[in-house]
Amino acid sequence: MAASQLSAEPTPQNQQHMAFLQGWKTHIAPKITQLLTVLAGQEVARNLAVAQVWTYLPVLTEGRQILKAEQLCLLGDGELRGFHQGCAQEGVTVSQLGPMGKVWESGAVQVVQQAQSLSADVHPCNRLPGPLSQRIEECIYVPLYDRTGQLSQGVLAVVELLVRAGSHDYMVVADAISCVSHIMDSLQLSISNPHAAQTAPPKGRLAASAAARGGAQQQAPAGGPPPAKRACGAAAPAAVGGSPPLAMPHSSSSVRNNCAWGGSSGGNGGALGRSISMRQF
Repeated sequence: MAASQLSAEPTPQNQQHMAFLQGWKTHIAPKITQLLTVLAGQEVARNLAVAQVWTYLPVLTEGRQILKAEQLCLLGDGELRGFHQGCAQEGVTVSQLGPMGKVWESGAVQVVQQAQSLSADVHPCNRLPGPLSQRIEECIYVPLYDRTGQLSQGVLAVVELLVRAGSHDYMVVADAISCVSHIMDSLQLSISNPHAAQTAPPKGRLAASAAARGGAQQQAPAGGPPPAKRACGAAAPAAVGGSPPLAMPHSSSSVRNNCAWGGSSGGNGGALGRSISMRQF
């Protein structure tokens, strides 16, 4: 008697993962594309060597404790193309996340003022050997939340912004955080947990102000928007509706709207012209 081939009935957990992945494909992936595309057209992009988005999707799709960058990225320094490819194809284990791991744990923006201050066995220095590590200075890690909450109310992804070495713009960190925050707002995304009760000032302004105070010799104007020439605009898409939120293994239980810092201050050189390429698998 021939053995019949029966597919195992999906477990509730697997069904939830399938629903999440479908929701990601429908609602989140297109917004990540818009986020990077709009960011590429902003003035602050001149100072970015790499902008890429990290997700926990391999935990669901591959059953491995690793994070991978999305294939689409903003690449301002062609010498770092191999760095991005390694991040997207091989990923980083959870034990090598470095400061980025703190974003998943706390939901707070993380800024490292000098990449060279990080250990060589953690991201991003583990993929930037030798002179490549000298091509970046500040590393900025920004959490990404879904304002609608239909997919998850925790951190869905982390936006990694690596600042070019040689940027003279002392406001580059504050501008980058503020710009990404504005773009997220227009896409019904958020830099801080919109589902947690907060009494703090608006998320983008507080994060940007904290970044400017910690990373600059001068302080950003308190309580006001960035200068007009630094304005970051984005067209708002149609609102998205749908199913109730799904719990995720990386969801943050509580989030505070602040910045955590690592490394030492520094940075010199001139702002360079932008050389951007958008790559998609």
